[in-house]
Amino acid sequence: TGKMLDNAGATTDAAVIKQYGAGTSNNQKWVVTYSNGYYKLSCVTGGKYLDSGGNTANGSNVLQWGNGSSPNQQWTIVDLGTGYFKVFNRNNMKCLDSGGGTADGSGMQFWPTGGGYNQQWSFVAP
Repeated sequence: TGKMLDNAGATTDAAVIKQYGAGTSNNQKWVVTYSNGYYKLSCVTGGKYLDSGGNTANGSNVLQWGNGSSPNQQWTIVDLGTGYFKVFNRNNMKCLDSGGGTADGSGMQFWPTGGGYNQQWSFVAP
């Protein structure tokens, strides 16, 4: 979609992560850290972490949650060699996916790995 991963300004646990067109908001800025073989992504707005919330069903929501040690917040980032990356959750082994939504405010979802663009992400320095 060309849109940015965005926490929509939410500062609470279990808020759904969405997508919006590129802007300068901290809602679209994520800090990526690496530890013990996995990445964690925390949003500058609110400091919450990208989290599966224990969701395992196809099409389930990607959430944010306070910092923890659960596999729900651990991610594998795979370089596709094209300038894009796939982002897999350790808990459910599913991909961070736009769900095919193209509108601002569409919620991010989990789906098994596939070849669609909705699972390809780029990292842009602020």
